[in-house]
Amino acid sequence: MFARSLLMAAGLALAIAAPANADWPEKPVRIIVPYAPGGSGDNTARAYQDKLSEKFGQQFVIENRGGAAGAIGIEAASKAEGDGYTFLQTPMGGLVILPHLRNVPYDPFEDFKPVSRTAETVAAMAVHPSLGVNTVKEFIALAKEKPGEIFFGSAGQGTITQMRGEVLKDVAGIDIVHVPYRGSGEALNDLLAGHVQVNFEGNVLPHGKAGTLKLLAFISDERHPDFPDVPTMKEAGLENYEAPSWHGMLAPKGTPDDIIKKLSDALIEISQTPEVKKRLIDVGLMARGETPEQMGAVMKQHYDLFGDLIKRLDIKIQ
Repeated sequence: MFARSLLMAAGLALAIAAPANADWPEKPVRIIVPYAPGGSGDNTARAYQDKLSEKFGQQFVIENRGGAAGAIGIEAASKAEGDGYTFLQTPMGGLVILPHLRNVPYDPFEDFKPVSRTAETVAAMAVHPSLGVNTVKEFIALAKEKPGEIFFGSAGQGTITQMRGEVLKDVAGIDIVHVPYRGSGEALNDLLAGHVQVNFEGNVLPHGKAGTLKLLAFISDERHPDFPDVPTMKEAGLENYEAPSWHGMLAPKGTPDDIIKKLSDALIEISQTPEVKKRLIDVGLMARGETPEQMGAVMKQHYDLFGDLIKRLDIKIQ
């Protein structure tokens, strides 16, 4: 009887010590992307999808839920059960910019737990050659000589492409005029035609390589491998310039922490594979991998950054 009791106690101890979700995932996992297929948000999710399925032996299925600048899909993810079988993969705009501009039906901090940042958007400050500047320093000097006479295009009001220009205005103390378009393609066309003089986009890179636009600096933490001579904004002298654009994976509140860690560890590992790095760089993204704590700190930092900027410059969606 005593021996049997010892065996039962030992079995109970092992059960307590074993991770509660050691066998996760035991069925397909849903990843909600709050944008239509083909965009950067969707491209990021699909770059990781196959590797996750391969690693865990279960299908990771992408569900595109576009609309309302990402708010529809993010809301759907926020209302999902926190059982480890639904996650959100999204560009950061719906988390750290949009809530400052309008009421959204979710709280990016209360309704979600961060898992990992998965990619950083590659964007550059590009000018029309007719502007006659070759560096960010020269651009700032010209803008100070001609306040209100230089125009920058964006993909629309409240987008990160607008915010990049607004941040430059703020940290450099210059007056350049925002011209919103219905998308980044229209903004690029007008930049190429010289109707606006500067854009802050990712779609300018092929034209920088062709010489039809001049790339002054990259809006990222590191230089682009295809443009080793083009500095980052900070290397160009703007130490306080911050206009990040990244993609990250989050879990609905209530998702067990051990599942989040398991998925985060996998994303960090996958982000370092040559296949994923190449697949992302080919669509204007750089692979990233972070712990939940690191992502959470960055998310809060950038939420505060854009909130302060939007308030100080009185930026509104019209």
